[in-house]
Amino acid sequence: MNVLPRVRCRFCSKWRDPREFVGPPAVAPCWDCYYWHRAALAVLAGCAPPGCQGPCRRTWEDLRRDTPGENVRMFVQPKDGIYQLLCGACSDAYERKRLDLYRATRYGAAKGL
Repeated sequence: MNVLPRVRCRFCSKWRDPREFVGPPAVAPCWDCYYWHRAALAVLAGCAPPGCQGPCRRTWEDLRRDTPGENVRMFVQPKDGIYQLLCGACSDAYERKRLDLYRATRYGAAKGL
């Protein structure tokens, strides 16, 4: 019986093969987190987003189809030194989990965090 070593990604908390990391697993993201970080940077540069990185994992087409009107709101949130790209519902849930970042800000006060 072969036992494959697994390492937990410190960004997404998923267990991965050590070869699935951009660099040393102790400091580097897995390739999935790196892909989403690059996608968030591309969105900041004006490109269309691929979808939501959050728990819903909805594609851009799904978000556009299910959003009334023309404007689909996406949010770039910092997470442990990388950026994540989230839809409105996932962003709201993330902000509630990270009250340590948002509660003492004007933004947090405006949202009632």
